[in-house]
Amino acid sequence: MTENLYNKIQLNESLKTESLEMESLLRKQIVQLYHTIGLYFIKEQLFNKAKDNLHKALSLEPSNKNIRCNILLHLGQVYIQQGKYDEAITEYKKAFFLEPHDKNITCSIHYALGSAYEKVGSVDKAIEKFKTVLELIPYHELLDEKRFAGGAHFHLGCIYQALGKIEETKREFESCLEFIPKHKKAKECLDRMKS
Repeated sequence: MTENLYNKIQLNESLKTESLEMESLLRKQIVQLYHTIGLYFIKEQLFNKAKDNLHKALSLEPSNKNIRCNILLHLGQVYIQQGKYDEAITEYKKAFFLEPHDKNITCSIHYALGSAYEKVGSVDKAIEKFKTVLELIPYHELLDEKRFAGGAHFHLGCIYQALGKIEETKREFESCLEFIPKHKKAKECLDRMKS
């Protein structure tokens, strides 16, 4: 009788564990689904629907820092597209304070903050963020790293150009072209400087 009761308890515990694992897996899939739907709506420029789905994904993902950071980055992107730069900065800062463990996500956060600060005219903060991107990826070996580095150099070139710093502007646009040789805008800016 005792052995039979013990077996029932073991079975019950096993079923509870399995149920929790299934619930966790299902939650991850639902988060991914809401996130993916949010990205689809961004692509279709249906920004309110994108925000709704991204907020649902965030509410269901309480612990994974990298996933939360990606969702927050995409929320910031929605606000940028809507011209709501301060709201975008708020979302990017939330991602920054989560301290993700993935270097690409960290670079994305600094890059996004730099772009948003540039849009609101916070030049010093933008420069700081773009320089941080360059410090985080010193070797620029991977495609993402080249894209971040080239983009950071391009944005720094634009900022320096607006500040009238000719040598810095030229240096940054040339650096951009080292990482992204077909960067049309950097090439055009350099060509205009030469003429």
